[in-house]
Amino acid sequence: MLAALTFPVMASAAGTPSRIVRAGSARFEVLTPTLIRLEYSQSEQFENLPTMTAINRSQPVPRYTVTTKLDTLTIKTSAMTLTYLLDSGPFTPANVTVTLADGTVGRPSWSVCGQVPTVCGLTGGLPGTVGQPDNNASCPALDGICALGAVGGTPGTAIGGYQRELVSETVERNDVFFPLHAGFLDTAGWYLLDDSATALLTSPTTARARPSQLGPYQDGYLFGYGHSYATALADFASLTGSAPLLPRWTLGPWFSRYYAYSAADYEKTLIPQFRAHDTPVDGLVVDTNWKYPDSWNGWNWNPALFPHPKTFLAWAAKQGLHVVLNIHPSIDDTDPQFAAAQKTADGGLSAPDGGCAFYRSSPKCYVFNWGNPAQAKAYFNLQTPLLNDGVSDFWLDWCCDASTVNTPGLTPDSWVNQLYAQQLVARGQRGFVLSRIGSGIFDLNSYLGDLDAPGTGAWADHRSAIAFTGDATSDWQTLAYEAKFTPAESAAIGEPYISNDIGGYSGDHLADDLYVRWLQLGAFSPIMRLHSNHGERLPWEYDTAAELPAEEFLRLREALVPYLYDSAWEATRTGMPMTREMAIGWPNSPSALSATSQWMLGDSLLVAPITTAGTKASRSVWFPRGNWVNFFTGRTVAGGSSRTVSDGFSTAPVYLKAGGIVPMAPPMQYSSQRSLTPLTLRIGGGGSGTTTLYEDAGNGLGYRHGQYAETRISYTTDSGGDGTLKVGRSVGKYPGQISRRAYIAQIVGVAEPQAVEVNGHPQAGGPVGPIDLATTFATTPRYDTWSYDSSTQTLTVYLVRQSIRTPLSVKFLSASAPLTASFGHHQL
Repeated sequence: MLAALTFPVMASAAGTPSRIVRAGSARFEVLTPTLIRLEYSQSEQFENLPTMTAINRSQPVPRYTVTTKLDTLTIKTSAMTLTYLLDSGPFTPANVTVTLADGTVGRPSWSVCGQVPTVCGLTGGLPGTVGQPDNNASCPALDGICALGAVGGTPGTAIGGYQRELVSETVERNDVFFPLHAGFLDTAGWYLLDDSATALLTSPTTARARPSQLGPYQDGYLFGYGHSYATALADFASLTGSAPLLPRWTLGPWFSRYYAYSAADYEKTLIPQFRAHDTPVDGLVVDTNWKYPDSWNGWNWNPALFPHPKTFLAWAAKQGLHVVLNIHPSIDDTDPQFAAAQKTADGGLSAPDGGCAFYRSSPKCYVFNWGNPAQAKAYFNLQTPLLNDGVSDFWLDWCCDASTVNTPGLTPDSWVNQLYAQQLVARGQRGFVLSRIGSGIFDLNSYLGDLDAPGTGAWADHRSAIAFTGDATSDWQTLAYEAKFTPAESAAIGEPYISNDIGGYSGDHLADDLYVRWLQLGAFSPIMRLHSNHGERLPWEYDTAAELPAEEFLRLREALVPYLYDSAWEATRTGMPMTREMAIGWPNSPSALSATSQWMLGDSLLVAPITTAGTKASRSVWFPRGNWVNFFTGRTVAGGSSRTVSDGFSTAPVYLKAGGIVPMAPPMQYSSQRSLTPLTLRIGGGGSGTTTLYEDAGNGLGYRHGQYAETRISYTTDSGGDGTLKVGRSVGKYPGQISRRAYIAQIVGVAEPQAVEVNGHPQAGGPVGPIDLATTFATTPRYDTWSYDSSTQTLTVYLVRQSIRTPLSVKFLSASAPLTASFGHHQL
């Protein structure tokens, strides 16, 4: 049974008069200072229900003024001024103007083709360039949509862009890059999101088409954020709903391979190899061969490969593994479960002419209409037993096998993704599915046999899906494209969770440099999922030069889970994605706008993947103003310009913002193997910053009800160069919370200190040789002490276990004057 989507109940127009402005057939709702709803109904039939896109219009009412002068209505907030020519009919660039606080003027243009979201590609398929129309689109792109603000207003450049997948396979099976579609972030500072045709939600799992209107009807949301792109992202999340907080395990490494593995292969060979090489793995994706009787769309375990599936799933759970099953959404009439599914669907399942999918043309294949509640129930009933037996989630690999949704204003993938999420929420779990997104547009990027229908577009997908970016070709061109696409899609549609095929889908054994560079990109992406078509993606399948650094980056990925979890929590709370275009943080810098192949991962890490060949390779990195500390070497770079950097296999161009704080876990084979103690705090020296460590049970919905804890952590550098780290008391409770914790503070990019104090007490310590990070992370300190590694300019302070409710302070002194007190140890 599917459960309720969590979103505020819509207040009726009569219930919120203070935000509504009526002007005959036009109605305006002031939602925030930077977001106004525009609705035109010639018959004055206005809509108050939530839509698939807009699920919340109950924001606190902001201050605004309304004036009418001559024939013009003016609505003014602190951020923008909207004018409408009274009695002038539907909204057009001629009768609606938005003026931002900085003087930018825009005249919003509305799409045609029944308000189908219009297609807008980016030249050459590269993000960060001026949008150009896709001439092959069924509905041509219009001014004001592609070149935002170009109609009588200030021209703008799209920030980022989205697409259903990285590459698409043409009939000739030639991989090509498709241009990206512009999202809601633009340098013009405003955007009109046209919601006129989107279906209405009657419940989280049911929807209906909008009622017919007597005369023109328009419904849209005008964002006027200026250059505050963080505000735009927050408004978007508030209007369309927050992204779910993913289970913690999803942020560790995943392994996936299109290969007919058996339970015995996993139990006796594959996972023992991970353990023998001390390499972590959390997600185990079982590709399509698990199915029976048909390996494409069967709904039963293949008895030859998995004779005892419950036993296999129980074994996986004991290993800390979360099993994700590949799904293709159709069913063959030879399937043992077909009769029951057809009965549940009230006989509504149909067999499309020509079969279901590109790889399969069996006339025995039946498909689902997810707009029909009985057929949706039949579809998800097929998966309930799998969840009951211990499957963690599903990978909707191919949407939609000619399955569809017949509700006008919905697209198949957006709707079924939401139903998948609700299936898990109904079970008390966090709702998400690994799936392609954003097919609610007309373009060439659709599979043969699939319905590419207009409707919701990509505006709702962030609520339910990890964005699977498709079957990537294993070459340098695709790797370089992923480095642009990952932050681009996050910015364009507020999607925090991007999942690329790490290593690419098509290649067999990769060149050492291509393999290592892809893992480096994956280690600092929202989701790190190794995948291939029968290819080799395991480190020990490569020679030592590639194997050892590959294993280290997988270990590093597991260590970063606490930091990634903090970033995911921020995405849920604020709409700020995990990977961020540089322009989001530095909106007034032209250099930031063009630095599209690098990103900020969370608040503190600048990531610039190398995407060219060579055991040692170089690339240009743009550093914003301030100091940036190399995450691996400790070398400090002064920002404010671009620099060429070089890295071998063991390091990558990743930089800590000065004052940035990155919480890191001790070594684990999977993310829940042990408690987060000692917790390493890796800090960029030479600056000041704060962060909040977020913790909860790691899964389940308790966090929605306040079952979580937050610990504020700050680091400051004073004018004399002294540094102070403060860890506040943990606030909040959740099941499984530890009561005491040890810390290892690593301040990177600082000179050797003269002295170190812990809670005001001087501590003994001194210089040492190069530090093995893995060994350091695993050490539970027996007493407070410190060491200094001059090769990486890293000060490491070991802090004994203490109550999480007790504040902690560490100060290192750069002055030459010695302390008067004697050194000692604070022991356990």
